[in-house]
This record gives sequence, C-alpha cells and structure tokens, in this order.
Amino acid sequence: MKTTESFSLERLTTYKENGGLEVKSGLGGVPSSLWETYSAFANTDGGVIVLGVNEKGHGRLVVEGLPDAYKTIKDFWNMVSMAYVDQVEGKDVIVIHVPRAERTSRPVYVGADPRTGTYRRNFEGDYHCSLEEVALMMRDSSLVTDDNRLLTELDMTVFCPETVKAYRNIFKLIRSQHL
Repeated sequence: MKTTESFSLERLTTYKENGGLEVKSGLGGVPSSLWETYSAFANTDGGVIVLGVNEKGHGRLVVEGLPDAYKTIKDFWNMVSMAYVDQVEGKDVIVIHVPRAERTSRPVYVGADPRTGTYRRNFEGDYHCSLEEVALMMRDSSLVTDDNRLLTELDMTVFCPETVKAYRNIFKLIRSQHL
C-alpha cells in the first residue's frame, strides 16, 4: 500500500507501516504521538492512521482492538475530523484519514511553535523538520509564491544570452506559427 487511495481495511493485516500508513495501539486513548504522525502526513502526501493495531516482529500488523473505541473517537472528533470506527477481525479500530495539507496551510505542527513541532513522513517514520524545511513551508504558504512574482526591477541583462537564444530556437521549432 503506497497511497490512501489503495487503502483497504479488509487487507490491513497484509500491510506493513510505510509512507502512507501508521498503526498505533490506542489502548490508553488517543496517543500523544498521533499528533506527530498527523503533522507528518499532512506536511507530506497524506496517509492513514489506524488505532487499535500494533506492529509486531518483522513489521507484522496485529489487530488488538479498542475497548472503548466510540469514546476515543469522540475525544478525537473534538480535536479533528475524518475519522471513523470500523472492525477488523471482529475488533473495533479507529481509522483516521489524514489529507495532505494545502500549500497555504502548511506547516501543520504540534504545539505552539512550528520550528519545534513540524514533522514530515519518511517511509515508516515521522521526522522533525529542520528549521530550513519549516522556513521553506512558510515561504511557500504565502498566497503569491516567489515563482509567481513578477520581477519588474530586472531587465534582460540578468539572463544568459546563449541560453535565451537556444530557448527561442527550440520555441520556434515547436511553435512555428507563433509570432
């Protein structure tokens, strides 16, 4: 399973944790580490978190279930959405679909400081973002990105004349009707 589109709860125990799937026990309620994973998925490509499942030796997923899944999900719904209770092997689990955050909503972070609470997903782990990664997310979150900014204070002298000439020749070949 690589993306949330191919996620199938019926096949859960055949999967291993990866860049799009994280399992957590959840026996004591919503685990605090869930927020790091939520941040990591939202800041990367999205993913699925399943509570009530544990990872055992060699990455094997074992369904343990949750004794009070509906109370746990109520606690979670008070904080966020896109979660539901389902059953695997006759045991209650909570499935949380984490969408990729829009560019303008990143970074998604835990706590009060994005510099210390921003995570990204890398294969099966959640990793603290460096200060540079956080700064890049913040820069890219503006409504008008640097790539869309018109540079009115520059003239043609900033470009390499040979590169411009080569580009124009290729453009003429591809778009011969263009004036």
